[in-house]
Amino acid sequence: ITQLIHNHRQIHNMTPASTTKSQACFVCKQPAEQRCSTCSNARYCSTVCQKKDWKMHKMLCKSFADLEPRPGPAFFRAILFPSNEPLPRFVWVE
Repeated sequence: ITQLIHNHRQIHNMTPASTTKSQACFVCKQPAEQRCSTCSNARYCSTVCQKKDWKMHKMLCKSFADLEPRPGPAFFRAILFPSNEPLPRFVWVE
């Protein structure tokens, strides 16, 4: 799980305590004007990049949309892979 979270952070240029929002495309890191219409978290510069990211993003999109606001500055976002649920989801970890 730790490696998967690390890989996702690298792909999406995220850090555990990051509070700034990147303006870069999740795929190619170019300036991005478009956002996912469901979660508003993923940014893309084009539909080509959005399609490239869909396989990974579709697993996390609903969790992004449903994630409650950060409870405090000591919390960071983590991905939980429940054994009794079909999809991973985001949680806040202190």
